[in-house]
Amino acid sequence: MGIVTIRCPTTGQHVSTGVVIDAEAFALSDFEGYRFLCDACGAIHTWDKKDATFRPAKIPAPGANR
Repeated sequence: MGIVTIRCPTTGQHVSTGVVIDAEAFALSDFEGYRFLCDACGAIHTWDKKDATFRPAKIPAPGANR
């Protein structure tokens, strides 16, 4: 699993769109006209697949929290 990010057009930071998806589903998706509240600038952005990047979730190694 991972998250879909876009680059905020105001700040240039990569921000999560709130979409959690696996790599295969992301590859097959055709996101178009999705909207989200940007954590970087507070504005609502509309994005399409061409704007998006899949970022795998960082899962801690077994025993890392001990």
